[in-house]
Amino acid sequence: MSIGWRPELWLAVIALGAYHGLNPGMGWPLAVSNGMWARREQAVFATFLPLAGGHFLAMTVALLPFALFLAYLDWSQTIRMAAGGAVAAFGV
Repeated sequence: MSIGWRPELWLAVIALGAYHGLNPGMGWPLAVSNGMWARREQAVFATFLPLAGGHFLAMTVALLPFALFLAYLDWSQTIRMAAGGAVAAFGV
């Protein structure tokens, strides 16, 4: 038995990869259990790509608010000047 390309199973692996991004202790047990379930060593390595994708998504979700806040801080003076200019233009 192999996992094959059943989308719902790969989505579950990606979801568990996202959970791995929040809890790093989960990655290796998931990869090893996949290898044991498939009864072949290559399945352990086949799990790495979905785990990495889920990890990337989890990191993106966790870091995006901070990145957006830093972008806002970099552009805050420009945004305030543009907003002030727009208010003055509407007043004229």
